[in-house]
Amino acid sequence: MYATPVNNTVLGGVADATVGHVPQADSQGAFENEMMKQAEAVIDQITDKFVANALVYPLLEHMGDSPFKTDYFDGGFTEDAFSSRLNMYLADEISASSQLPVSEVLSRHLTGWLHSHPAHAENIVNTQRIDTLG
Repeated sequence: MYATPVNNTVLGGVADATVGHVPQADSQGAFENEMMKQAEAVIDQITDKFVANALVYPLLEHMGDSPFKTDYFDGGFTEDAFSSRLNMYLADEISASSQLPVSEVLSRHLTGWLHSHPAHAENIVNTQRIDTLG
């Protein structure tokens, strides 16, 4: 939806009173390019989160289950209660800070699909975040 602010009055980033108009070809292309860039950024975030949840987190959980764990050097109840949260935080940070090859391949594949289906870019950008952890 394209609109021009009346009297250049804009409140909170949204025009206070607007008059609709048909965009020029240049502004339509710029809008589509901006929407595509935003969709690609969302895809990068989604693939990083997927890699963190599917690959890095289970690896960290498995590394924490050491056969050499003893009562003397164990974190006790606190470690049991908070180790999964720490592992999830570490998994998110690892996957976001370093581009893992799996994340790059997934991102490239989904971005390629997006370029062949550009009509879905706005849907990807406007999708609400779903809390999968509860």
